[in-house]
Amino acid sequence: MDNTYSLTQHAELLKAILRNNELSICQYLTKEDALVIYDRSLAVRQVLPGYLRHLEERAAIHPEDCWKVKEFFQGKIRGEMEVRLQRKTGPAKMLVQILSIKDMEPAVCIPVAIRDVTQEKHREAVLEDQAKRDSLTMLYN
Repeated sequence: MDNTYSLTQHAELLKAILRNNELSICQYLTKEDALVIYDRSLAVRQVLPGYLRHLEERAAIHPEDCWKVKEFFQGKIRGEMEVRLQRKTGPAKMLVQILSIKDMEPAVCIPVAIRDVTQEKHREAVLEDQAKRDSLTMLYN
């Protein structure tokens, strides 16, 4: 098997994983202060230069959560974090997670996976409410 076939095969696998898990991928370029957003076919969809300033001025991220994203890209927060997006259809919560890739230097590039957890959070709230109430009377236990 030659390298070209192998790379193509791996790219197709990654695209399938992104589609089936409803993940979005982007990367923050620390030195350029730019956010590169990829589509599901791994093509560059958008580049946002001066992202930290953009975040404060006109980002879709809820104003109360902007500080978390800023600290996330400055390396002060690691791991998973939830942020709310402002959408015309209503607020949404997104789970943002840094991908740990050993070969990438975080001082240069921070790869990020983004997953919408709005429905998950809604289901959790419903289940929590059901656990607190009697199923017949709907009174609190």
